[in-house]
Amino acid sequence: MIGLISATSAGAAARDRLAAAWPERTRVYEGPVGDAVRAAFAECEQLVCFLATGAVVRLVAPLLGDKTSDPGVVCVDEGGRFAVSLVGGHGGGANELAREVGELLGAEPVVT
Repeated sequence: MIGLISATSAGAAARDRLAAAWPERTRVYEGPVGDAVRAAFAECEQLVCFLATGAVVRLVAPLLGDKTSDPGVVCVDEGGRFAVSLVGGHGGGANELAREVGELLGAEPVVT
């Protein structure tokens, strides 16, 4: 399952596009962003966060355990220009997910 998290109406619009395209693969997490990230991190294999990369770094840092078991995390900017593979690029599948998200939203995948 891919957890989808946003904090603004622009992020929610892109989030909802992914949810509509992948209804069997995604779950939308609502409510306070910190709570949503913690819940999705515990429950999902991957996360797509429509938040600033710095915010996601701060939110997931205390949750990180091991690269073989942590979920893959992708950040998408509010403008929908970039899908950044942030955590779990290989083991968590974030590199491929960034490419898939980029293709669906017309964003440039960023894999480092």
